[in-house]
Amino acid sequence: MKNKYITNLKDNYFLYLINDDCVELLGSLHLLKYIYFKVRDLKIVDTLRELLIKNIKKKENNFFETKISLNKQVAYIGKLNIINHETPLGNVNIKIICNKKKIMFSFIDWISPKTKNGIIIEKNISIDDKVFK
Repeated sequence: MKNKYITNLKDNYFLYLINDDCVELLGSLHLLKYIYFKVRDLKIVDTLRELLIKNIKKKENNFFETKISLNKQVAYIGKLNIINHETPLGNVNIKIICNKKKIMFSFIDWISPKTKNGIIIEKNISIDDKVFK
């Protein structure tokens, strides 16, 4: 099976499949790409990485899930504010589900790679190269 994106942005659904491995994102692909670039611009890659790892849970179906929340008001004006609490007007919640722990950590390494002294160690890694190998 070739790599395959399944998207339905109306229902905020994104699924990427390769062979029997998958990353499922409940949220929009556009939002995921926005976060990827914005955390680098704001130099908060470590914060995102810490939250994604902290929130990993093993589900009853042996899938792994992690999540982050964004401040909806701040997102509305095109900014990024990752939070871990409810806000008065609600949050933008993003949930990532993977069928293997290794895939979950590869995804986290792609969207929020390890850093050394605030500098990203791995650069220019595509989602195909990093997440699904």
